Amino acid sequence: MKKLIFKIIVILITIILFFIMGEIIVRVLGVFHDPNFHEWQFGQSSNLKLSQELKPNSKGHLRGSYVKINSQGLRDYEYLLQKPNNTFRIAVIGDSYTFGWGVNLPDTYPKILEKKLNQNFNINYEVINFGVPGYNLVMYKEILEKKVLKYDPDLIIIGLLDGDIDCLESCCCSGDLINATSYIFHEKYEIPTPGILLESYFIRFLKMNYNGFLENTGIRKPTDWLGIGLFDKDFLTWKSAQDNFKKIKEITDKPIMILILPDMTYKFHFKNLKFYPFEKQLAQLKEELKKDNFYIADPIEEYRQYVDNVSLLIINSNKYKEDGHPSPFAHNILANTLYNELINYSLVSKTNP
Repeated sequence: MKKLIFKIIVILITIILFFIMGEIIVRVLGVFHDPNFHEWQFGQSSNLKLSQELKPNSKGHLRGSYVKINSQGLRDYEYLLQKPNNTFRIAVIGDSYTFGWGVNLPDTYPKILEKKLNQNFNINYEVINFGVPGYNLVMYKEILEKKVLKYDPDLIIIGLLDGDIDCLESCCCSGDLINATSYIFHEKYEIPTPGILLESYFIRFLKMNYNGFLENTGIRKPTDWLGIGLFDKDFLTWKSAQDNFKKIKEITDKPIMILILPDMTYKFHFKNLKFYPFEKQLAQLKEELKKDNFYIADPIEEYRQYVDNVSLLIINSNKYKEDGHPSPFAHNILANTLYNELINYSLVSKTNP
């Protein structure tokens, strides 16, 4: 009996030491995010309909990139509220993809677009980045109405990720909508994990690799992706998205272009970009946007040119294995897509707006 107890104690101690060492290694390697990132980046918003806002004048490093937030709480250069003469001003709204997660400011698609416009047109173009990590469609509507329009933009671009129609924030989502989103965000063969355990980077690392195994072996298929259910036409999340698209159009008479951001978070699906798992949802989204008279820029065909080298499109995918945020190379594709569509729709001008 004593031997059995001793063996059990040894096994328990070994397991505990395994998890402690695993936690230390994962944190030192920075697999998930930079230490203290949220502490310097985010502050509580005075707007009760926004979960958080960027801290003005804060700065730090994020996944190899330098981030500085200006005095207005934007990851951008300083801009006056009053638009200068002979200036065409474009406001870009979005989440972490637009913010430029893991890339330096000049390499973000809003700044690349700004440079490209100023190189090819004879008036001054300002492209201001209002992207905030974690924002969704409901928050885009709020920031457009309460912040963006104060800058008197001539054109608005919304960088829209398919998952942006979800809603899990109590600040801006009804209880029914939160429950609907939470219901969808359960994956096939998922191992239930209490939230407190997910505070452990090592447990998140183990879960990430478990999910990767399911997806790489084909046990969990692209069509099982957790976000596809958001687009069910009879489900509350899609009905809420339809309502928010209409409300955004009612807020302003300025032209609005939607940049469709390919979701590369589940990059194991993209070993062959000829098959994009969200084609059906993308078509449905475009149909809705056209119905509401939005202009659309879709870079997926440009992405497909790199079918044999998907890693080009993702930030340092070897170090940050769970991260699907666009690389500087991908940001350049996004900027070029926008530039071409702005010209195609005659939304930009060489003369004073």
